[in-house]
Amino acid sequence: MYKSAAIHQLLAQITKHPEYLLYQFLSPLLLQNYNQSMLQTRELVRQGRSIEQIKNNGS
Repeated sequence: MYKSAAIHQLLAQITKHPEYLLYQFLSPLLLQNYNQSMLQTRELVRQGRSIEQIKNNGS
């Protein structure tokens, strides 16, 4: 869990700085992850889950 949180924080910092070379390398993967997250959220909403349920499911 700690490792996952650390990775999440690192990626959050990288996405704030598109001028970083690391951002340029990771941007296709970050976009893919964003798109996948959006698709998963949309499916959960279609299943009738509330935003609160979706938020709690991810943590």
